[in-house]
Amino acid sequence: IINKAIKFIGQDELNKIFNQWFSKDYQQNILNLTEEEQNFIKNSSSIKVGIDNNWAPFEFTKNGIVQGYSIDFLKTIEKISGLKFEIIGSYPWDETIEKFKNNEIDMLSLIGKNKERENYTLYTSAVLSSSIAFASNKNNPVFSLEELENKSLKLGVMKDYWFVPIIKSQYPKIKLIEFSEKQDALIQISTSKLDAFLDASAVLQYHLNQNLISNVIISNPISIGSKTYQEYHIGVNKEQKILHSIIQKSLNKVPEIEILELQRKWFGQILEGIVSKQFLLNDKEKEFLYKHPNIKIGVDTSWAPFDFVDKNGNHQGIVADITKNILQENLGLQTTKIIKPYWKELIEDISNNEVDVITGITKTPERAEKMIFSIPYVKIPMVIVGD
Repeated sequence: IINKAIKFIGQDELNKIFNQWFSKDYQQNILNLTEEEQNFIKNSSSIKVGIDNNWAPFEFTKNGIVQGYSIDFLKTIEKISGLKFEIIGSYPWDETIEKFKNNEIDMLSLIGKNKERENYTLYTSAVLSSSIAFASNKNNPVFSLEELENKSLKLGVMKDYWFVPIIKSQYPKIKLIEFSEKQDALIQISTSKLDAFLDASAVLQYHLNQNLISNVIISNPISIGSKTYQEYHIGVNKEQKILHSIIQKSLNKVPEIEILELQRKWFGQILEGIVSKQFLLNDKEKEFLYKHPNIKIGVDTSWAPFDFVDKNGNHQGIVADITKNILQENLGLQTTKIIKPYWKELIEDISNNEVDVITGITKTPERAEKMIFSIPYVKIPMVIVGD
């Protein structure tokens, strides 16, 4: 139960807690940044990030304003890393790719992998996955690449999309028509001038709804190679290895709740009814909370600024604040604080079932014999201090 609650701590809440207790330099150290990476952040005015300006709802430009899932995701990365991004959203995707190749752009917000792109791109771990599908006319629906190949039909694609070289190689009889504007392709399908158009399912659905095109249908997800779902990554220029490392470390810290909330905002139909305070608990876990509404937590009295008791007897520190978020706000529990003058006494109390939870404790093999540990919610660099 506690592991699930930890995953749903929002980045804004974590930032608020960290800002209260730590300096900006310390917060960056939470990412385990090297000195070289910290200097890169301090000395970088802004990072140029290219997007596909016509790929709603993932990313797009409307009335001169960049919007979409990836734009909000980048804002989260900014909060975590301390980097500043300049979004380059005035070019179609093929021009954006060229500028990235020519080192005029540092990063791409969402990019699918293919062999050719490995020559100039460092990929992060995946930040999004999406099914791929056809849009075709209701009167002449298309369901597979094999069908297009066997009939030598015309397939519309966006210039420089990840799957274009794969289709050219594996389905040479398909007549590929490359577009810079999705609306042009969908209109040609609607008027039977094009047999099918290939893109992410969510993108096709968005554009059909926005343009009120009623005689075009979307197929079930198709496979390209062995993939039914394509993963998309942040792409970093191959010369920018330090930047790539910072972005990856920041991605590793994005809370799951942030991702779910962004998905709900931009692909609302995918997630239904989240997030209640007892978000993804099963019936047995909900029953446990109902029967145990009050949890006894052990408090370290002298571990400032992480966990301590102030002169007025109040539980303070980053552990106290995050614990409040996890146990009280996310799970709706009441807590009774067990305060002992010595840390050793708390260890004995939890071993004797007199304390339910110690909220800030390091895992060791000896302790693991007596306790079950949650996933980590904060990492603390340790140093040796000497004269």
